[in-house]
Amino acid sequence: MWDALVVGAGIIGLSTAYHIKRLNPHHRVLVVDMLGGPGRGNTARSVGMFRDFFHSRTNRLLAGSSVKFYMDVSKQAGLDLRMNGYLWILSPEEYRGIRGYLRGYEYRMYDGDELERLIGLNTSGNPKLGLPEVECGMLIPKAGSIDVKALVAYYYNQFLRMGGEARFGVKVRRLLLEAREAKGLPGEPHLWQDARVSGVETDVGLIRAKKTVVAVGGWAPVLMDRLGVECHVKAKKRQVFIVGARHGVLNRLVRAGGFLMEGYPPMFILPKFRVYVRPHPEKRLFFVGCSDHLGRPFMVEDKPRPEEEFYEYGIKPVLTHYLPSFSEAPVVGSWAGLYAICTLDHQPVVFEEADMIFVGGASGSGIIKADAVGRVAASLYSGLEEAELYDGRTMRVSDLGLRNRRVEREVFVI
Repeated sequence: MWDALVVGAGIIGLSTAYHIKRLNPHHRVLVVDMLGGPGRGNTARSVGMFRDFFHSRTNRLLAGSSVKFYMDVSKQAGLDLRMNGYLWILSPEEYRGIRGYLRGYEYRMYDGDELERLIGLNTSGNPKLGLPEVECGMLIPKAGSIDVKALVAYYYNQFLRMGGEARFGVKVRRLLLEAREAKGLPGEPHLWQDARVSGVETDVGLIRAKKTVVAVGGWAPVLMDRLGVECHVKAKKRQVFIVGARHGVLNRLVRAGGFLMEGYPPMFILPKFRVYVRPHPEKRLFFVGCSDHLGRPFMVEDKPRPEEEFYEYGIKPVLTHYLPSFSEAPVVGSWAGLYAICTLDHQPVVFEEADMIFVGGASGSGIIKADAVGRVAASLYSGLEEAELYDGRTMRVSDLGLRNRRVEREVFVI
């Protein structure tokens, strides 16, 4: 029997497995995943951006300590971490709404004329599209891009070096719920019996463990609903479109200067609907996306597909209004994945019930917070009340739980 079975080899599952093994070096820890290798699900569909710029204490702890960890291991792990920043482009209303929260943060402001000169921004509004005019741009320096594949490899390889094991191509059908003291009765466990999650049933047989960790991202409802435990996490499709930038104005924009890293511009976040644009100078491409909410169903999809009309009729009108240089730019590719949305407050969820530990609900910021969330989950597994984060700060494990949850509303939301 395994001491710990971690279901899911995405960035949250791998971070959790790594930290469980780090805190419990003699425990037998197994990671299983239905795909053919680590980080091949929704983690692989990330645009690879991170930031250490949040209002809530919860996010400052989770993101701040995780980003510091990534920065410190970047060279060793080959993470290609670049602090090129986020450029939030704000309407007058948005700027008024956040400026009271900016004390103590590092940022740089750009007026409309500067933005027009640097990136060709159209600062006017469009009432027909409900688009506001631009007040200013706010550049966040403690943000940038990271090689997600390399980060996955780091956690996975470190986990293996410590003696952890992994099996891929293993599909979990259900969590095993059994009586602690079986009586041999049909239909056990019954309501009067003390029950526990004793492992999983897979397409290659049963795997039993003292503790089972569920870290399956957007697939959480598939396992948790059948168990009858509410995790408050649901899947929602997110799409990214690749826009070519090999010629003309976009070729200059993808290597725009005047920001933190010459020739490597920040990610742009446009007003109101938060359409984002991530420049990729080496490949002369832009990754463009938007997190739509109303009308986008909660739905688990094994192979989510991008929708051409979502870009053409949803994103493109907003994008080309503010950045007219994208008007004739070709879409050369696209992909889609699932966000694991925490329906309570868009903050991660970590709790234990009947020897099952659930960890998930990063709500699109799994890369940003993965290291800290893994430490919290590993501390829960280890019976600790507080998790020590990488930067030395601590967080009560129960803060991310359900019974004594203590998280704060986030102001700086994309």
